[in-house]
Amino acid sequence: MPSQAKHLSPTAKDPQTDPFVHPQALCESTDVGCGTNIWPFAHVMAGAVIGEDCNISDHVFIDRGAVLGDRVTVKNGAMIWNGIIIADDVFIGPGVIFTNDLHPRSRRAEHAGDSDWKVETTRVEHRAAIGAGAVLLGGITIGARSPVRTRSPPMISGSATAEAAASSCSLVFTPTRKIASTPHSS
Repeated sequence: MPSQAKHLSPTAKDPQTDPFVHPQALCESTDVGCGTNIWPFAHVMAGAVIGEDCNISDHVFIDRGAVLGDRVTVKNGAMIWNGIIIADDVFIGPGVIFTNDLHPRSRRAEHAGDSDWKVETTRVEHRAAIGAGAVLLGGITIGARSPVRTRSPPMISGSATAEAAASSCSLVFTPTRKIASTPHSS
């Protein structure tokens, strides 16, 4: 998890000690690690935690309550919501979408309340890689070093949880099936 997240200063200048936020990015979080780059049109909400030496590409959304470890790469158009916990050295491909509520309802609907919304925690463990366009439903764990490869339409649900939880397990979706196990290596 993020080692020493540094409080973001609007006057951050030193790339060795400060994060870089592109002028056309919106970073409301003060918990962004040094050496992290946040590129144009990315939106990092207050309350998000991002570790050191991360790369947050264009058009990425990171919600309050999301946690990214050190050296995480998040490619263009990914969406990371509250309740998503991403360990160190993880790759999130372009267009990856995490969800955090298995039964979403409008909180603006008549008689709606906080009890209508339950955040499901999703974990992506050390050195996992999520391929482009994957949609991950809340409440799953992607094991350490696991590559998640996708085909159209890529969706990972609770039915994949047992397979996905295993470390170093390769998964291909549509339909979901285990294709290989890889030996552990550092």
